[in-house]
Amino acid sequence: NELSMVQHQLHAMQGGTATPIVRSPWNDMVMIKRYLDIGAQSLLLPYVQDANEAKQAVISINYPQQGMRGVAGGARAMGYGRIKDYHKNAAKELCLLVQVETRKAMGNLDAIAEVEGVDGVFIGPADLAADLGHLGHPGHPDVQAAIDGAIRAIKAAGKAEPAAIQKALWDVKHKGVYGDIAFIKQGPAGKESAQNVPSVYLITIKDGKVAKLD
Repeated sequence: NELSMVQHQLHAMQGGTATPIVRSPWNDMVMIKRYLDIGAQSLLLPYVQDANEAKQAVISINYPQQGMRGVAGGARAMGYGRIKDYHKNAAKELCLLVQVETRKAMGNLDAIAEVEGVDGVFIGPADLAADLGHLGHPGHPDVQAAIDGAIRAIKAAGKAEPAAIQKALWDVKHKGVYGDIAFIKQGPAGKESAQNVPSVYLITIKDGKVAKLD
């Protein structure tokens, strides 16, 4: 979606109970600032390969001295200047999600998850499958093994309770998030017959440790 379309969508969701997650086209400081200024509070940044790129994302969403986000005085995010102390409190209200979707990124998952300011890590099976040589087959055993291996590595690093890891290993691969186009194409009745592989796995980070996997 273009920036103006995202702003319209944020307008439409204002006052609702759901929290929109805005996916930036890239881990780019300028684009991230524009999304934040129009009111996005939860961002998903794609193709984060290592801890340095994750740190750059954290820098992009924070004002100086913690980051390099440009300071605007009357953007929509701050109620066009009406929200008191917005600049002081903005960081407390933001959620930063980074997406790992290559063999290299999976190998750096521990370091990425440990970056202060990263709230969660998405694992994208479709792009991971392509990087592993199984384009179009996210359910391939090699892809699933890579995902399961990453989850086991997190457990070995002591970053999550065993119950959370067990939940991920046995349940998470059976939970899918269907995009609107796929849902319309298949129809509600046909959803269960679709390939039972989710679009993303979500690993929630709390206090530097994996707290929840969905």
